[in-house]
Amino acid sequence: MKFNTQILKFFLVSLSIIFTAFISNSIQAQVQIYANGFESAGGFYTDTINNIWERGIPQKAVIDTAHSGQNVWLTDLDSAYQGIQNAYLYSPQIVIAPFDSGYISFWQFVDLDTSLLSGKDICSISYRKGADTNWFSLGYQGIAGATNWFNANSAGTMGWHYDSSGWFNSSFPFYRNRSGSYFYQVDTVQFRFSFRSYANHSAAGWAIDDFGVYGWNMPVDLGIMDIVLPQDSTTTGSQIPVRLRLKNYGLSTINSVQCSVLLNNSPTLSKAFSFTNGLLPDSTIDVDFTNTYMAPNQNYELTAIAKITNDYVIHNDTFRRTIISKAAQYDLAVTGLEVAPSWHDTTRMTKNTSVTLKLKNCGYDTIKTAVFSYKINATIFSTETWNGAIAPNDTSSYQFNVSYKGQIGVYTICGSGNIMGETYLQNNTYCRNYYGLIPHHDPDGLYEISIINNNLKIYPNPTQSIITIDLETLKRNNILMLSIYNSCGKEVKHISIAKSQKNINIDISKLSPGLYYILLQNEQQVLGIGKFIKE
Repeated sequence: MKFNTQILKFFLVSLSIIFTAFISNSIQAQVQIYANGFESAGGFYTDTINNIWERGIPQKAVIDTAHSGQNVWLTDLDSAYQGIQNAYLYSPQIVIAPFDSGYISFWQFVDLDTSLLSGKDICSISYRKGADTNWFSLGYQGIAGATNWFNANSAGTMGWHYDSSGWFNSSFPFYRNRSGSYFYQVDTVQFRFSFRSYANHSAAGWAIDDFGVYGWNMPVDLGIMDIVLPQDSTTTGSQIPVRLRLKNYGLSTINSVQCSVLLNNSPTLSKAFSFTNGLLPDSTIDVDFTNTYMAPNQNYELTAIAKITNDYVIHNDTFRRTIISKAAQYDLAVTGLEVAPSWHDTTRMTKNTSVTLKLKNCGYDTIKTAVFSYKINATIFSTETWNGAIAPNDTSSYQFNVSYKGQIGVYTICGSGNIMGETYLQNNTYCRNYYGLIPHHDPDGLYEISIINNNLKIYPNPTQSIITIDLETLKRNNILMLSIYNSCGKEVKHISIAKSQKNINIDISKLSPGLYYILLQNEQQVLGIGKFIKE
């Protein structure tokens, strides 16, 4: 099949008119990302010494002129192409960021033997993303948005197979912000032109000329060029100002923008900036946030984001920088907390329990005095002053002079340390959860049970006078012993219960308001646990 040259020219002119109208209606401006007419190699290369791709002046009977200039890439400049070929021509790596849309364009002249019934010779193009080693076919026959794109399939390879009888243009669109597209979130791309033949022929082969990649400038496109402040490092605990450098990449004047800053992906600063005289196209401006943030004590990532209405070019809306953390003069970190005696994460109600803090000097000056405190839930148990010496980067520990009685149930204990002149306080406190255990009528605490489970039916709850405990569901064949404990672990009532009783009423009117725990047991085991509130 041969293309009629006049029809082809009419088609291309019509396409150009349509394309120009599209540009006008969309108010877009074309920007050249990469273009090569092959008068020089311009980064294109072949992969083998005996590759039939050659760059130069075409000297074949059919293909004897370039589309423009003098040089082309052609499968042999002066002879018919050879059989049993699988020859590759590579473009350089091309950065298509920050454009979120655009197109690839090149001119080609195809002259293949179309008389074969099987084993079609094929011209195809593939691509790979960034540092990826895998190549993928670029599109398919009839794909939307492409021009003169593929017309054949040879052994699973999509490409071109015909006699074009002249130069024609092929183009393929790219969309970096459209999920599922070929170039979704791709910053750098490389192209490969593949020529495969099955036998020797008298045909000219495949010629490529005027290859280019183009992006679209959008009406509204504001991007972040740089995080001007901070630059490379910050001092732990310091209040850090943030300054951004913005640029109007679009075609319209911008009057306002919403900017935000994230510290390790956590929202930190936000401000709406207005430009009195507007930010003109291709102009830059520095903006300062009103508030500051406190520098952490570890290296961190700072992310700046700019958002404006109708800005569909999202790639340049974000700018990230890794900031190095420098030590402050004074920085005491509480890195751990331990209590004794304890068994894993449990403590005994009857035992005096000591508290020890693990410490580290994260500053660059020696720590000589500090104030330490610990609290259980919301109650502060002790505040003590320490004097000594902890050198920079050294670790130490502090055991409180005041101990506490083991609690009942789940409780939280927090220890803190503070020093004069310290500005970074986020690492001054360490908290840990423990389970408090009730003794099983054993003065040495050898037999203990957890009160995490709550299987007694107690009603009404809360109440001021009488509580009823349902005993029907308990399996027993002897006398029960019932103990009531207050929240400090002290036994406030002890009752013996006959084995025939189905429930028991207990007068609690003389107890102080608060939370109480009930333990039901026989001589061998604990049978039930519960809690109630005295109003």
